[in-house]
Amino acid sequence: MFPQTLTKTIDNLHQLGEGVLTLNNETSTWMLHLSEGQLIYPVSVFHRVRRWDRAVREQRLNWRWRIAPEWLSALSLWELLLFEQGFAQQRLGSLQAKLVIRSVVQECFFELSRNAELQSVWTPMPKPLSSRCKTAALSARELKMLYHKAASMQREWQSVKSANLSPNLAPVLTQAVNPESLPVNPMYLTGQFTLWDISLWVGRSLTWLAQALLPLADRNCLQFNSLSDLLCPAPEPTTALMKRQSVAAPPPTSPAADRSQPLIACIDDSPVLAHNLKTILESAGYPMISIQEPMRGFSMLIEHKPDLILLDLNLPNADGYSVCKFLRDSPVFEKTPIIILTGQDTHADRLKARSVGATDFLAKPPQSQELLGAIQKFSVTKKERVII
Repeated sequence: MFPQTLTKTIDNLHQLGEGVLTLNNETSTWMLHLSEGQLIYPVSVFHRVRRWDRAVREQRLNWRWRIAPEWLSALSLWELLLFEQGFAQQRLGSLQAKLVIRSVVQECFFELSRNAELQSVWTPMPKPLSSRCKTAALSARELKMLYHKAASMQREWQSVKSANLSPNLAPVLTQAVNPESLPVNPMYLTGQFTLWDISLWVGRSLTWLAQALLPLADRNCLQFNSLSDLLCPAPEPTTALMKRQSVAAPPPTSPAADRSQPLIACIDDSPVLAHNLKTILESAGYPMISIQEPMRGFSMLIEHKPDLILLDLNLPNADGYSVCKFLRDSPVFEKTPIIILTGQDTHADRLKARSVGATDFLAKPPQSQELLGAIQKFSVTKKERVII
């Protein structure tokens, strides 16, 4: 195959069968394991275990996985073996496996999008998959959505002084610094965690983290070191779990201890709208959880299994239609009512919303009576999904 851009590679995946597509640029080499035009799992030998560990932690899975030494080879897909173990032990479901894969793909595309041109080699190779692993594979449509997010991240990264800094490096303090003057807790600056790791722990973007730490490096208070890969799950920083729950992924604004009333999830990046919806819903007795970033918030949806989802179309890092389609393709949310919220209330918008499985469509911001009427109409007592 000739050198080509990453977008063109994604567009052409449907032409490939079962095998491995190896992509490399000046800094990275990745092997995309494919089956029938879908991505099973992307592999980079560098920090492979560390990246897997980070993706599992992002989903808050209560799962102490272990890798058998004989699994560790470049072409061995031990990740799928771990998925099978997780399925068997009921530690994760197909949707959670898909989200783990999405996290790894996000890093893959971030690294590959640094250069426009890629060298690629296709190697046909049989890929026997279980039905559970097949449901976790990513389609070309999902890959395009992840690519656009990764490309946006890469543009932000390139626009600041961090452009030549690798997120795979680990910051470490080289001299005593007043902890109150640091942008993050000093427990993260011990050389044990990469910028990718710290970004996950503190719930901030890579670009924000690099911009916050580079002044310390300029004053020779901090340096960036290389880290070896892991052989087992990484240790958590002290109090990191508490910090992650309060910063990286805020807990539900009003968790539903009593599920006598339907639990409503609101996926919208506007805190103002979320507050207004919460006021309307909770005054009517409906508990609500608020999710501002859908990619990080899917684990909250799985954990709380809301009875109805309010979904904004204009999200910062995802397309609302794609999010709706993704939820509909999951057995967990196959019949969960999904009400689209948007200011673009046209016939074409409604047709597109219907095509991805939306249950109803409300203009934004919705009026109290209209919103409550829709929730009553499509409450949890509805056993079958109702389409617009």
